[in-house]
Amino acid sequence: MSRPRKWSLREMLDSIFSVFRGGITWRATASRSSPWQTIDYSHRLWRRQGVWQA
Repeated sequence: MSRPRKWSLREMLDSIFSVFRGGITWRATASRSSPWQTIDYSHRLWRRQGVWQA
């Protein structure tokens, strides 16, 4: 059983999209959402799992 999420998926997706649309760095997302390490980890995990291609 997994633990409950501390950050919402919507919040993480918004941060990932802002990185790609706005050209900001991962570290710049930390001031307004979940920690940049969490966002970067989720993006890399989803990329490896093929989420973005689907």
